[in-house]
Parts: sequence; C-alpha cells; structure tokens
Amino acid sequence: MRSAKSHVLFIGTASCDAEGYIEAITKEWTSLGCDVKSLSLTSKSYRDKEIDQLLSWADIIYVGGGDTISMMQTWKKYGVDEKLKQIYEKDSAVLTGISAGAICWFYCGHSDSEASHNKDDERYCWATGMLDIFHMAYWICNNYFIIPAFYCLD
Repeated sequence: MRSAKSHVLFIGTASCDAEGYIEAITKEWTSLGCDVKSLSLTSKSYRDKEIDQLLSWADIIYVGGGDTISMMQTWKKYGVDEKLKQIYEKDSAVLTGISAGAICWFYCGHSDSEASHNKDDERYCWATGMLDIFHMAYWICNNYFIIPAFYCLD
C-alpha cells in the first residue's frame, strides 16, 4: 500500500552533494508533508539496483543547481541520464529542478559551467534531451537577473 505522503528524491549531483543543500531541501520538502531521500552520486557508492530502487520510489524527482557539465558527466557514468529518460517516457514521476536541475531535462541549455571548466566564457551545455528544445534558466542583463517565464508542455 502506497504512503499518503509524496516521495521526493533530491539529486544534488551538480552541487557535489553539498550536505547543507541536502539538509535544506530535506527540511523544506518535509515541512510540506513529504518523505524525502537523496541520491548522492558524488559522495556515496551505489550499486545499479540501489539507484533503480531510489528512482522508482520517487513520486517527485527534484534536481538541484550547480555545475551542469559535471552533473551530466556523473550521470552518464552511472547511467542516471538514461534512467531518468525512462521515467520521463513512462510518466511515472514529476521531474523538476532549478538552474542545472532545470537545464538537465532539455536538449541543451545556457550555463556558466563551461566558464568554470575552461575559463573562456559562458557556453551552452548538452543535457538529456528529454525535451527537444533549448533551455535558458536565467541570464543577466544590465546587472539584473532576468528569469524567463516557464512554459508547460503537454
């Protein structure tokens, strides 16, 4: 029998699974009446089956912000990118996130990750391709952060 509480899985790969970030997300979602677990790919070792169990447990998969490029490399190493695509195709969980965690669902997105990797400039980075469109999480114009409107795709 399924719990009355929603199950939220936080994936903090882009922030190198920062403990404070995981604690803050856990506190926030718990205050909303959810059960929360995290998939910490940069700080823990998992067998493939354990990753599958965590992903299948989740009603909501929330991906945190940080370094998009490093996140995608880590996900590919563990096959998490493909596992998330399967969840998307089955429509078996709500997939959401912020910054790198928003870019990850799209074909590619504008990210400052490239600048931290080669110090040249902000560039586009490739993501999972679940949504075959470009995503720009935010940008700066005249020293103001501009957050574009989000669209719901049916």
